[in-house]
Amino acid sequence: MHTILHNVEKVNQRKWAEFVYHHPRGNIFQTPEMYEIYLNYPKYDPIVLFVIDQNKSIQAVLVAVIQKETAGFFGRFSARSIIWGGPLVDDNNPKIIDMILKDYQQLVKKKAVYSQFRNLWDWGEARDIFTQNGFAYEDHLDILFDLNQTNDELWRQVHKERRKNIRRAEKKGVTFREIKEKSQITKAYELLFDTYQRIKLPLVNESFFLEAWRVLNPPRMIKFFGAFYQNKLISVRVVLCYKERVYDWYTGSFFQYRNKYPNDFLPWEIIKWSKQKGYSVFDFGGAGKPGIAYGVRDYKKKFGGKVLNNGRIIIIHHNMTYKVAELLYKIYRRVK
Repeated sequence: MHTILHNVEKVNQRKWAEFVYHHPRGNIFQTPEMYEIYLNYPKYDPIVLFVIDQNKSIQAVLVAVIQKETAGFFGRFSARSIIWGGPLVDDNNPKIIDMILKDYQQLVKKKAVYSQFRNLWDWGEARDIFTQNGFAYEDHLDILFDLNQTNDELWRQVHKERRKNIRRAEKKGVTFREIKEKSQITKAYELLFDTYQRIKLPLVNESFFLEAWRVLNPPRMIKFFGAFYQNKLISVRVVLCYKERVYDWYTGSFFQYRNKYPNDFLPWEIIKWSKQKGYSVFDFGGAGKPGIAYGVRDYKKKFGGKVLNNGRIIIIHHNMTYKVAELLYKIYRRVK
C-alpha cells in the first residue's frame, strides 16, 4: 500500500536527504536543500511529492519548481514547471512512477502552462509510462566528462584551438581561484547579469544566489569559481557539487575581456579541480537538440567529453496559453 504526501512538514528531512543520497540516480536537484532555495525565492513556487509505504518509509520523491518571470496577470503566461533529475523512485517501480505522474498532473495543471522533465539519465523502457500519461519525449543533448582519467588524457581530448586559447590566457596572466567570501557574490552577479542581458535571456535575481550560498555553502554543495585578470574578476562559473558529480550551473563574463580567453581557461580549470577533489563526473549541462545548430554545443564539445541524449519530457497543460506564451517570449527577446 502506497500513499502520496504533498506536505513537506509530514516528512522527516533527514530521511528525505538520505533517500536521495542513497538512490543510484540521486542528484542535488531533488534534495531538501534545493527545495529550500526554491521556497525562499519570490519568483519560484516549489512542489514536492513523496510516496511512502505502510511503514512510512520513503519510496519516491519528486521536486518540481514553478517558475514565473513576472507576477500578476502576465505571470500566468510564463509559469512553467521544471523538474531536474526526477522523479527518484525506489527500484524504478513502474506502478509508483505511474502513480506520481497522475497525481502530479492534478496538482500542477492549475499552476503552470506546461511541465518539463530535464532528464539526467535515460529512462529506457520507463519512458512508456510518461507517454501513457500524455507526456511527449524530445531529444536533448548533454555533455559529460569522465574524470577517471589522467589530466594528460583529458587534455588530449581538448580541441587544439581551445588548448591554444587556454595557454594564451595563462601567458596573459589570467588566474583561477574560488570565490570564498559572501561579499564577492555581488561582483560575480554583475558578470552573470551582464552576460544574460547580452544574450537576451532572463536571469534570477542576486537574492537567489545569496540564498543558494546560505543553504549550500556550509555542506560544500556549491562553488563560485572565477577567472581573474590583474586581480579583477572577469569571468565566473557557479557549479553544484553532489555525490560523485560536479554540475555546471551558471556562467558569465565581461565581453570586453574576451581577448584574455577566460571562457576557455575557466572550464578547464574547473574540470581539473573536480578531478583533484575526487569527483568522477563533470556535467557540462545542456547542449541543445541534435541536428539543430547550437553555438553553445559547439563551444562545449571543444573541451572533449561525451555527448549523451537523455532527452526531455514535456506536457502542455494549456495549449492556447502556451501559444500565447511563445509569442510573448519572442516579443520579449526582440525588445531586449
